[in-house]
Amino acid sequence: MTTNPRPDRAQQQSLRAFLKLQSKPAAVWLKLSIALGTFNALLMIAGAYLLAQAIHNVMFEGNNLAQVTHLLLSLIHI
Repeated sequence: MTTNPRPDRAQQQSLRAFLKLQSKPAAVWLKLSIALGTFNALLMIAGAYLLAQAIHNVMFEGNNLAQVTHLLLSLIHI
């Protein structure tokens, strides 16, 4: 079993500078990915809420589907 020797100080500084340079463009994409993921989560919560309200109104409040059409249409638009 062979192990790679630890890079010397100059090589470490060179690698650190390279990684720092590469991380700047990647940071934009990472932030965009996080923002889109958060937005997606909020849409999923809104969709679950609308679906729960429609089911509750039909099953427990005695409404028919025509009375919850606005909820279902809102769900479709999400």
